[in-house]
Amino acid sequence: MWVDKNQSQVSIEAFMKNDSRPIVFQNVTLIKTQLNIVKAEFRQALENFERAPEESKLQFMKEIGKILPTAVTLARETRDPELQELIKKVEETL
Repeated sequence: MWVDKNQSQVSIEAFMKNDSRPIVFQNVTLIKTQLNIVKAEFRQALENFERAPEESKLQFMKEIGKILPTAVTLARETRDPELQELIKKVEETL
């Protein structure tokens, strides 16, 4: 059996540095599409929040709160300056 024959081989972990993460390749087009969608949704939610009357602002804050975790993750992964600026603007506004 294959498992029995290869059990004595060194595992891949032996070749990895401590605290290293495996590289995950993702489709660049998919990431760019996600980035554009998140930026558009974020921009729209922020504009709605800024224009909304005081009694409606909570609804738009919730909308921004739903988008924010995805935006922060994408900003960290892509280092997109426009998205980072939008996040900064949201932090200052809220």
